[in-house]
Amino acid sequence: MKMNNIKILIILIASLISTSFIQIFNVRFFSPQEAGPSPSLSPIVSQKQETTIDKFQYPGSEVLEKDNATLYLESQDDAQKITDWYRQKIKSIGMNATFIQTKDDGNILNKLRGANLEKKIEVKILTQNNRSATKINVIITPSS
Repeated sequence: MKMNNIKILIILIASLISTSFIQIFNVRFFSPQEAGPSPSLSPIVSQKQETTIDKFQYPGSEVLEKDNATLYLESQDDAQKITDWYRQKIKSIGMNATFIQTKDDGNILNKLRGANLEKKIEVKILTQNNRSATKINVIITPSS
């Protein structure tokens, strides 16, 4: 019994460490050339709403790059204020939002995800302690 508990504890610790390393070293995902589709998102709500990429431009943000399914933005606002706006935006179109927040040495990385029967939305918000601007990446993909 004790051996099984120890194995489970080791697996959980290894999982947390690998997740932290991925989040710390995956800051480059904000480069437009490296963006790709997101993995499957879980919460599904059967409410149909229009979800064009333009509706997900954070107010007052500067568009760095844009296409039909992806927005790369920059804002001078605080990461928490931006995160709260996107959380409300995702909920307002009938999607449940999942939220992950990480903070390390002044670097902040927040991720929000939402999905319904037609679309998936992923928002990544990054503030680095040595930069004043907050980067925002929004990706909308069809649900599979």
